[in-house]
Amino acid sequence: MAGKDELYDAMFKKYGVIRVYEFDDMFNIALAFANLPLPKGDRVGVISAGGGWCVEASDALESLGLKLPPLPEHVIKE
Repeated sequence: MAGKDELYDAMFKKYGVIRVYEFDDMFNIALAFANLPLPKGDRVGVISAGGGWCVEASDALESLGLKLPPLPEHVIKE
């Protein structure tokens, strides 16, 4: 993602996004979620440095009945 890191941190904090910096940390977070009570709702978001990872994640999430809401048109245009 391009932009000031502080802005992303503030936005993530506001919306309850869990940010990971290392690929291995993603698995630790997933393990924690597997053993903790599930969050409410069925909508999730995925952000990755590569499109392939997002495709893999979206396929896995869909198979679990979770939803990735579509991006707004103005975001797609950027």
